[in-house]
Amino acid sequence: MKAALTGPISASTTLNAATTTQVKEAWSKSTAMIRTWGGNGYTGSTHLDFIQHNPLWVRSLNEDRNKWTLCDIPEDGLNTAKGYNENFVPIWELCTNESRKKTLRDAFYSLNQKVEKDLLAKELYVVYFGFTSHKDKNVAINSTPKDCIRVEQDLNQGASGNYVFLHYKLGPKEDTYTNFCLDYFPKNKQTEGKHTDNHDGMTGVEFWRHGQDLNQGAGGDFVYMSGTKDKRFKPVKRLNAITGSISGYDEWAALRWRSRDQAANCNQSQGKAPGIFVILKH
Repeated sequence: MKAALTGPISASTTLNAATTTQVKEAWSKSTAMIRTWGGNGYTGSTHLDFIQHNPLWVRSLNEDRNKWTLCDIPEDGLNTAKGYNENFVPIWELCTNESRKKTLRDAFYSLNQKVEKDLLAKELYVVYFGFTSHKDKNVAINSTPKDCIRVEQDLNQGASGNYVFLHYKLGPKEDTYTNFCLDYFPKNKQTEGKHTDNHDGMTGVEFWRHGQDLNQGAGGDFVYMSGTKDKRFKPVKRLNAITGSISGYDEWAALRWRSRDQAANCNQSQGKAPGIFVILKH
C-alpha cells in the first residue's frame, strides 16, 4: 500500500507485509453502512463491499447520464439554520474579481453545453446479456466479464440452488435489444435458440433464448430469459432485478412471461422463496 503527497512537500510510505495483513484483518472485522443512489446502486456492510462494488457502481454512472443522481439535499440545506442557496453556490461567486468571475461563469456554461451534446451523441443501450452461475457466490460474482455491468440481485435467491447473476453490455443503438421475456418449462430443460411468439401487443416477434436456467440447482421449473431486437419496440437502455413489488420504479417495467401479460417471477415454483423480477428501462 502506498501513499504520496505532491506539491511543496512530498513523501512516500510503503506498508510491510505484516502491517498490510493487519489492515486487511481490521477491515474484515469492521462494519459500515454503505448505500448508493443512482446508477446500478448497491448496499454494503463492510469495507470490502465498498472495494468490490464501488468501481462497478462508478462505471455505471459514467456510462449513462440518466443515472446521475443528486440526492438528499433538503430545501433547508445541510444546516437547518441555512437554506441550500447558502450551502451550495457556483464557484465563480467566490471570486472578488469581476473579470475572473465572468471568465469562470462563461467557461462553465460553454463546457456544460459541449458535454451535454457529447453525451446525447453517445447514448448507450443493451447489446448483449448473459449470466454467471455457481454454488459459490464469490465465484459467480467474479466471473462477470470485465466489459459488462452485473445486476447485483441473485436471481435464484432463497431457492437453495446456485447463485445466478445477470449481466449485460452497453453499445450503440443500431445493435440494441428492444425487449425481453421469461419462459418456464416444468421438468423440461431447454437449450439456447430462436423462437417466434406474439408478445407485448406485437405478432411474430423473433426471440433468442439464453441457455442458462435461472433456477439452476433448485429443482422445480426451468426458467429462461429471451431477448429480441425487433425494431417495433423501443431500444432497452438498462436492465435490473428486484425482489417484491416494482412500486417506486416508475420508468421501469417488469419482464413478462412469453406471450402472457403477467410479470415473470424468476423463482417460479419455488414455494416460499421471494418473488424476483427482472426489470427493464426503455
